[in-house]
Amino acid sequence: MLLEFGRSHMYFRTRLKMKQFLILTLAIGAAGTARAANDSTVRMDASACTRLQGFSIPASAIGLPTSGAVVQTAASVNASDQGNVNGDFCKVIGIVKPQHAGSPSLEFEVNLPLTWNRRVLQMGGGGYDGSLVTGLAQYTLQPPNTDTPLKQGYVTLGSDGGHKGKPGFDGTFGLDDEALVNYGKQSVKKAHDAAMAVIKKGYGRAPEHFYFIGG
Repeated sequence: MLLEFGRSHMYFRTRLKMKQFLILTLAIGAAGTARAANDSTVRMDASACTRLQGFSIPASAIGLPTSGAVVQTAASVNASDQGNVNGDFCKVIGIVKPQHAGSPSLEFEVNLPLTWNRRVLQMGGGGYDGSLVTGLAQYTLQPPNTDTPLKQGYVTLGSDGGHKGKPGFDGTFGLDDEALVNYGKQSVKKAHDAAMAVIKKGYGRAPEHFYFIGG
C-alpha cells in the first residue's frame, strides 16, 4: 500500500508540474502575442527622404567635440531597383566635420527603411578602417539565407572610422591627432549621434532600441 501511495503521489506531482508548466507557457505565449500586436511599425514617405538633403546637424547634437555634421546626399532606393536586396529605403550619406581645421571629416551612411521597426543597427569596421561601412549588407557572422537587417526593417548605419585610407593596413592617418582618436573610439559615438539626428528628422521620433555589431 505504501508503494502504491508513493506511485500515486509521484503521478499527482508530475501531473501538477506539467499543468503549471502548460499554464506558464500559455501565459508567456499570450504576453508575446500581445506585445506583437502592439509593436507597430513607423512609415516614412519618399518625400521625407528628399527633404533630408542638406540637413545640417549642429555640433551641440553630437556628444563629442566636432564642428557639426551635414547630410550631403539623400536618395530614395526602390525595391525594384536592379541589385537592391533591401526593399524600399532612403539612403543618406553625410559627414561629421572635424573640430580642428585640416583634420579629416568622418563620413557616415544611414539607411532608413520606409517601413521601420523602430530599431537601429550600427555596424563597425575592421582593420584600420578608412573606407565607408554602408550598412547595406548582412552583419558579421549573420546566418546565411536570411534577409539583411535593412530588409528586416532596421535602420542601419556605418562610418569610415574618421579617415580615408589606402587598401590594406594603412596607418598614416595616425599622424593626425583627431583622426587617431576617432579611430581609437570616438568615431562610433560621433556616427551614432549624427544618425540619431537623421532618424529623428526622417521619422519624427527616436528609436526604441539601438544596437552595435562589428569591430
